[in-house]
Amino acid sequence: MVKYQEYICPTAAGFIQQITYYFSRGYYYYSHSRVGDGKDLLKVDDKITRLYPVKQDKFHQSRSRKLGHSVMRYLRYGQDFILFATPGSDIGLFSRENNFDIRKQGLEILNHHIFVSSFLKKETRESVRKVHVSMAREVYKGLTAWAEENAQQKNISGMLYNRIFKELNLEPWGGVRKQIFTILKKVNVKRHNNGWETIAMHVPLRKSVPVWSAAQDTLFPGFQK
Repeated sequence: MVKYQEYICPTAAGFIQQITYYFSRGYYYYSHSRVGDGKDLLKVDDKITRLYPVKQDKFHQSRSRKLGHSVMRYLRYGQDFILFATPGSDIGLFSRENNFDIRKQGLEILNHHIFVSSFLKKETRESVRKVHVSMAREVYKGLTAWAEENAQQKNISGMLYNRIFKELNLEPWGGVRKQIFTILKKVNVKRHNNGWETIAMHVPLRKSVPVWSAAQDTLFPGFQK
């Protein structure tokens, strides 16, 4: 068993979903870094876990948050790693890193853009935060331009899905699917203006995949091996 297995995500899909999980659980502060080529990844894991209190069990995490202390978590996939922290009296420990607040600045990672929005519940007027995942801005801009340039291709939708899900390794989150729909609408506008047959506006649904959870040390509820 790898010494730092509890901090390492085995797949990109699991990494993105675990990030959204932490943000949804109040770990609003984050610091994203990338390990340089050729460096020992396990040595980086060792350094981070020694510098920061990321090894607390559930009981101590809950107790720390109730006492107003910040709780930290660590997560890595390949060369990308992120430190997370909740608001708290000792958040200053986190200030040595170049950190951001997800409520104010989104995170772009592995071609995805992750951000948080706030809204009021109609029934209770309670403020609720929701985590969103879409394509990274430059990725979306580039895909839109590419799709419009190739709008005359009969199998443009299939070509687009191949680029999105295989080449860019994006996951079909709700925000990603909305962007795909918008791109296909622009393609159909161009096809219609040029007298070409329009294409079907089908957008793949998100698949339920097993996702490892460091916070629960298990798979997310609702997912099965």
